[in-house]
Amino acid sequence: MERAEDLEEERRLMYVAVTRAERCLYITSANFRKGQFNPRSRFLEEIDGVLADR
Repeated sequence: MERAEDLEEERRLMYVAVTRAERCLYITSANFRKGQFNPRSRFLEEIDGVLADR
């Protein structure tokens, strides 16, 4: 997803998912799963910044 529109849609969907968590939210990531390496979500650093501001 390198197009700006696709990136913004992905960011919007992540925001909706996070804000729908009513009581608690666990965010995890796996470096290696199903025989392949997986990069962390590009939005995890953004979430850390938002949560720090609360």
